[in-house]
Amino acid sequence: MQQLIERLRREARSLGGQLVKVDGFLNHQVDTALLVQAGQHLARFFASEKISKIVTAEASGIVPAFATAQSLNIPFIYARKSRPLTMADNPLCAGVTSRTRGSAAELFLSREYLAPTDRVLVIDDFLGSGQTAAALGQMVQQSGAHLCAFAFLVEKVDERGRHTLADFRLPVKTLARLELTEDGLRVS
Repeated sequence: MQQLIERLRREARSLGGQLVKVDGFLNHQVDTALLVQAGQHLARFFASEKISKIVTAEASGIVPAFATAQSLNIPFIYARKSRPLTMADNPLCAGVTSRTRGSAAELFLSREYLAPTDRVLVIDDFLGSGQTAAALGQMVQQSGAHLCAFAFLVEKVDERGRHTLADFRLPVKTLARLELTEDGLRVS
């Protein structure tokens, strides 16, 4: 998606250690027009898959998941990083390591919102190592729902997240790709 690529070229900054700062338009302050366009783009790409639910992780995956779900006119579910008291018993859960927080976290997803008839798209803002997406994919599969594909706004190519997701044998769609170089970031 050209608008996202251009924005990354102008504003994304490498912070070292595979961290990329996009706080001005994606992860802290959100450019809603850009994210609506991204959601529409992903919705068009997956229109033939008959997706019925989108799953993402709290917190930065919520905005692209919402934008795409709105374009598809379907609900989305986000995995929580702490289990709320209101969550039904026996939730799906998976451990992940958050690179941006530098710590381990557990994701919780309520089983009551995923049915065997659901066709699920997992969406997140970044595809880095692929650990979070893989954990979400495993939780979807454990629920009995049909996992259809993965989608990301930005792929950090150097972290080989596609390799992590290869065992799922499902489509992986990204709207922009980042490569860390000695001179900074290469965006395509």
